[in-house]
Amino acid sequence: RTARLGWAETYCNSESWDVDSPSAINVVIRAKDSSNDLLAVEPLKAICTLDKAIRDQPFFNPTYCTEKLDIDRTDEWNPILVGKYCCKSRTIPNYVAQLAGKDSCMDINEADVEAFRNHLHRCADSYHILDKLYACDTSDNATLGVCQMTEDVPTECWNSNIAYDSFNALVDWRYTKPRNQTLTVTKLAIPLKSYNDNFLMGVHEEVLFNKHMQDLAPGLDAQLIAYDLGIKFEVFNKQLLGDGILAVFAFFMVFVMIRIHTGSMFITCLAYLEIMSALGVAYFLYMVVLDLPFFPFLNLVGIFIVIGIGADDVFVFVDAWKQAESMMSQGSEQVHKRMAWTLQRAGGAMFVTSTTTSFAFFAGATSSITSLRCFGIYTGLVVMTDFFLMITYLPAVVAIDHIYIQPRFRKCCTCFGALAHRVCACTHATEGDIVNGTMLGPGERFFKNKIFGLISKTRVIQVLALGAVGGFLTWKAQFLQKPSTGDFQLFHDGHPMELYSMVWREEFFQGGLSGSGSRAFYPVSFVWGVEPIDNGDKMDPADHGSPVWTEIDVKSPGAQTWLVEFCEAVRNQTWYLPLNKETVRYEKCFVEDFKDWVTYPCQNTTMMPNRNELNWEKTYPKRNELPVRDCCSEDFPLTQNHFGECLSKYSAIYGEQNTGVWYDIDGSSTIKALVYNFVTNIEYSNDYNKAESLYKTLYGFQDEMMKTAPAGSNLKKGFMVSEFSFYDLQWSIGTGAYQSAGASTIIAFIVLMATTRNVVLTFYSCLTIILICGVVTGILVLDGWELNILESIIFSVAVGMAVDFVAHYSHAYNEAPEHEGLTVTLDKNGEPVPPERSWLGIKERLQKTQTSLTVMGYSITSAAITTFIAGAVMCFSKTLFFYKFGVFMVLIMFFAWFFSTFFLMSTLAVFGPTGSFGDIFCGFKGFTAKDLEDTEELLETPEEKMARQMSKKAGKWSLQDLEREEEERKLADMSYNTQSVAAKKRASKSMFD
Repeated sequence: RTARLGWAETYCNSESWDVDSPSAINVVIRAKDSSNDLLAVEPLKAICTLDKAIRDQPFFNPTYCTEKLDIDRTDEWNPILVGKYCCKSRTIPNYVAQLAGKDSCMDINEADVEAFRNHLHRCADSYHILDKLYACDTSDNATLGVCQMTEDVPTECWNSNIAYDSFNALVDWRYTKPRNQTLTVTKLAIPLKSYNDNFLMGVHEEVLFNKHMQDLAPGLDAQLIAYDLGIKFEVFNKQLLGDGILAVFAFFMVFVMIRIHTGSMFITCLAYLEIMSALGVAYFLYMVVLDLPFFPFLNLVGIFIVIGIGADDVFVFVDAWKQAESMMSQGSEQVHKRMAWTLQRAGGAMFVTSTTTSFAFFAGATSSITSLRCFGIYTGLVVMTDFFLMITYLPAVVAIDHIYIQPRFRKCCTCFGALAHRVCACTHATEGDIVNGTMLGPGERFFKNKIFGLISKTRVIQVLALGAVGGFLTWKAQFLQKPSTGDFQLFHDGHPMELYSMVWREEFFQGGLSGSGSRAFYPVSFVWGVEPIDNGDKMDPADHGSPVWTEIDVKSPGAQTWLVEFCEAVRNQTWYLPLNKETVRYEKCFVEDFKDWVTYPCQNTTMMPNRNELNWEKTYPKRNELPVRDCCSEDFPLTQNHFGECLSKYSAIYGEQNTGVWYDIDGSSTIKALVYNFVTNIEYSNDYNKAESLYKTLYGFQDEMMKTAPAGSNLKKGFMVSEFSFYDLQWSIGTGAYQSAGASTIIAFIVLMATTRNVVLTFYSCLTIILICGVVTGILVLDGWELNILESIIFSVAVGMAVDFVAHYSHAYNEAPEHEGLTVTLDKNGEPVPPERSWLGIKERLQKTQTSLTVMGYSITSAAITTFIAGAVMCFSKTLFFYKFGVFMVLIMFFAWFFSTFFLMSTLAVFGPTGSFGDIFCGFKGFTAKDLEDTEELLETPEEKMARQMSKKAGKWSLQDLEREEEERKLADMSYNTQSVAAKKRASKSMFD
């Protein structure tokens, strides 16, 4: 394509910059069988064909190429551009052809390949063992001459940098004599000066992705195994659109579940609208009210969270509305009374779960990682917003459905006869299907009879067995490993882009590998003049703040001496890497360099230094000793004034170079900050313990040295920095995840304690939450998960998602009556006699457990299935986060339902609190008969209330009025069958007290 567009291709590897620069396109090819050699004619020609396919993409433009200009310099003052060439790809087949003097890699033969192999073997020791072969400007005869003076390196090894680039970038670090004679992995590298994302996306979709894990040619034992194009995030964003179909399908399945459970399309549609509205309102609160500048894409996970929680609240509210019709003693035909009863019953349950869940999410704001902090705030706002909409918007929807929608469809029960039982669910209750006067549906009957029957018979076994399994997996969860790679993984492990960044990039020296195949050595810098603080917005990762300067004195003789001794102290440390051809470009020790410059003999200074010599800077420029010493042959340390004079001259010459000195912006020679750079002999490692050991060593050296700094110089405030960003991330993720989980659990304990007012019940609930999170985490540890950014977000919401079902059951158990269905007798004074308690309260516990399962079991199961389905659909996502979050949702929903239903309920059936045991009243003494009477009056219409008050004032009470009043008083004080569950619970406590 370059030829058709008028550009010729040529080899550019003679320039050191070209072979040392990273490539825009990197493709890794591997032999399927480790015994096969890629250094053969057919595999190399297949690589050559792949290279041509990439360059033949329609969006490829020769201007993307790294250029090589052919300039005629015959006339030194008027150079002429003769030609412009597009650099060929850096590949083994191209270098085989270049070494053989051929223009195309398609023309190579076996003899060319064997000559190339021998060339690499002769130069291997110079690169790997002697470490003296490096990139050299071989087109520059002067530079090449200096390079060829390097001892023990054969002259042929400098030939166009072919050997250096092959070892450094194109063959894996194992392939060299005498390590390995077989080339099993190689890389195709295409350097680009500029490029268009459309071109790279075309390369990804049309060429590379289709060939991933495929033979490069039919019958050829060579596969394209991985590649990097620098567009992983662009590919990820495009994949998100494809995964959006899965999200739509998940939402549709949730919609179907709500429709089945509520039995009303009107309620389903508007309830779904309410759930989605919670996201928008929460976004408004997040961006406008709280004015948070950063909204990470991970916040979108809140959609799936609110879908599950919102559906759960809808199920609880609608079930309470249905139960109110038969559970209320009177007034159920009046919508406002029925709605008040429903809000009293369902509102309390939703308040407990929503408050606990939202505050568990808010606990994520304690994380030091901005994304986790923002995620916790937004999801907490979503849950609270959903709760407020549920208790305001949903009641109106249900009331409208009851008054205007349902009457239009009730006629079907009489129109279809026997068929109506299936069409309209017009079932008739039997005597055993009524609890608290409530007609039970099939799901409620299942939990009342089957599930409770199983729990009542095996409750002790279930407590021991589930407790043991949960305890083991919770213990296993502590072995969750910190991340082993600093790359932000977006796709599954088998994706070619992830394979390159996680596995194959580190198989090649270019990119920072050392001789043993590990990364480069840790650098270390010591900084003076700047405070080590971050005064930027902690909620905005793009806000790095502004520097806080500290005035330092480096001109005093004492400071000069100490700063030189500091360099000497570093070089005496066991972790210091001595100067070599690599580290000399990084190591900076300014005051020591400045000392060498001012003390260098004046007669040896020159205007024509040999820049290939080490530390040539001290010889430049030419300085004279007479008539006035010109900052040479000086005695060190200098006087303070003379230091400033020489510093001005030094900065005028070297001020634009990276000397480690930061001058004042006013253009003077005043030093604002000073930076010393060194290289350690510790190879970079993703291992947390190794990084922590080096961090503590360097930190200890820093503290020890800063204590010896001269007084009054402010040099004591210096600090150390190094490549510890990944180590810091590991530390932050580890501590942040555990802190968030711990804070969430503590908050859940406080909220449950405040709502149930029972310490025993709260303890069992929190124990169940811990086991749920521990079991899920333990399973994921066994599956090989690591605690990386994505996983830390997932684990931070574990408590928030696990607490929902536990809180529902705890609230239902707490509000359940202990003596349901018993006849209340009166003593001789007409006061109620407390029923006799069973031995150790066994019957009471079983009664409360059965009521809890009957009232909440079906609603909780429907919510669990709804969220389970949404998570299962996400498991088909090709993006890693949504896949992992889907797996997590499936596991957390199943075990949250399983442990809350069987472990918690079995525990309460065996050890649950009864009576007032474990209660913490905090000044609350329970409801009295007058309180219950006032509550009943609240359910009256304004007309009824006015009529009653007027009757009392007028003293016109009929016999019917007195009978009705007496009946209401007895019902408020004694009845266990006509009041709400909450009122009966409190009345029972008052009688026992």
